[in-house]
This record gives sequence, structure tokens and C-alpha cells, in this order.
Amino acid sequence: MAKSIVKPFSDENLLILKEPHASGFSLVEIMVGVTILSLMLLPVMGLLSQSRAHTTFSYTELEGIHFVRELLDQTVELARNNGSSNLKMLCRQSGKTVNDLFEEMNAKLSDLKQVGVKMIPFGNSTSGLIVSPLSVSFQKRYFRVNCIDSHNFRSTLPGKIYQIDAGVAWAVDESNSAKAVHNYEASVFILVE
Repeated sequence: MAKSIVKPFSDENLLILKEPHASGFSLVEIMVGVTILSLMLLPVMGLLSQSRAHTTFSYTELEGIHFVRELLDQTVELARNNGSSNLKMLCRQSGKTVNDLFEEMNAKLSDLKQVGVKMIPFGNSTSGLIVSPLSVSFQKRYFRVNCIDSHNFRSTLPGKIYQIDAGVAWAVDESNSAKAVHNYEASVFILVE
């Protein structure tokens, strides 16, 4: 049998290298590096958050433009239409003015529970506007109608001129936890003979 020789504890048995110029980083150096890196990343994270907020606002504004154009395009077509469903005929059938027809629509246009595209009729007629449902951030969609005095024009026009404004209002969460309300409006001018 071979005898194993066990040497008593000595520095030769240690696996620790004791070099005067050891390479590597100390814990303090690593902590300082991590702190500097995190301080550099804070402004970048702020920029990303701000960029997301601006993108959300821009998307919502484009959506609002779509809702307004949807109303005004159909209004122009009703004014141009020479058939039975034009503004002149709708006013005659209902016994109401253009102002009254559009004012009645305002309550129905802002239905926040609407699901899917639907037609909102003018009074009791079968003609109306086809509207998309409003998104969550929108609060209302509306018309404002002004009759323009045609005496201010050089040529006499056969009928009344109306300025029809359509608009939407939406709320956006701002960084200070308050909701800012934004509006988008556009106008068309129509002639109703």
C-alpha cells in the first residue's frame, strides 16, 4: 500500500495568486460604472416616454380629422345631390331649417356607446349621415351651423349660404395627471336653394 503524505497547512497549498499587479475591477469601480451608466440612461428613457406621448397625441388627432371629414364629406354630398335626399328636400319634408336639422343631430353624434358604423337619420326621414363609432378618448362630435348673409356678395346667389362647422373634442392625459381637452374643427360652405 502506498502511503499518502499530507503536508501541513502552508502558503504553498493555497491557490490564491498574490501578484503585485493583479488585473480586474474592484467592487467600487463596478458600482461607479453602473451609477454613471444609469445616470446616462435616465434622459434617454425620458425621451422615449415623451416620444410615445407625442405619437399617441398625433394618432388621436388624425383620428379626429377622420371623424370630422366623415361628417363634412357627407354634408357636401347632401348639398350637391339633386335627388330626393338633398338638404332642400329634407328641410321641406320635415318643415325645419338647415340649422334645426343639424342641431338635432348633435345629441346623436356623440353616442359613446355606439358599436360599429351606423346611420343617424335627419329627423324622421330615411336619409342621414353614416358615422363611425368614436374612440375611447373622444368626448363629443358636433355640428355648428351659421347662415351667411348673402347681401355681402357681389353676385346674388339663388338661395341661402350656410357655413357648417364639424368638430370633435378629445381628452389626453398630460404628465401632471390633468386631462387636457383638445378640439379639431373644419368648415364647409354650402348653398341651399
